Amino acid sequence: MPDKNNLKIINEDPHHYTAKQISSVYNSVNFTISEHFMHKNNFHSIMYPAGTYGLFVEINNELVGAARIMSDQHITTWVAELCVKTEWQNQGVGKVILRRILEKFEHTAIYLESFQVSKDFFHKQGIKIRPQLVACSRAPTKQ
Repeated sequence: MPDKNNLKIINEDPHHYTAKQISSVYNSVNFTISEHFMHKNNFHSIMYPAGTYGLFVEINNELVGAARIMSDQHITTWVAELCVKTEWQNQGVGKVILRRILEKFEHTAIYLESFQVSKDFFHKQGIKIRPQLVACSRAPTKQ
């Protein structure tokens, strides 16, 4: 078990990680990145274009947590995904990532969507639940 007091963001550069490493975090929480997409030569430029940021946590040289954040750096920041490998959940990894997001983008409004199972976690970290906001989505129609 990691020392929760020493957990920190290891890297903010997505190019430090392979597509397979990043995908392993997403896939562990059933947020699947298709094999076809993962093997594209421009994986990083697709996942992290201008205005999109990555935050990553490693434990024992294993990537265990990742977030993808989109921000205009002036008004709005949107946390697209914050994923922690299932075996590392409830050990402070998500909290470290979210705290770094709140610090790095404190000058903007920060929005995110959450599954019901995670909403208490975000609320405990100071993210207010806004019942008047509705999340809408559509699954990809092509791969």
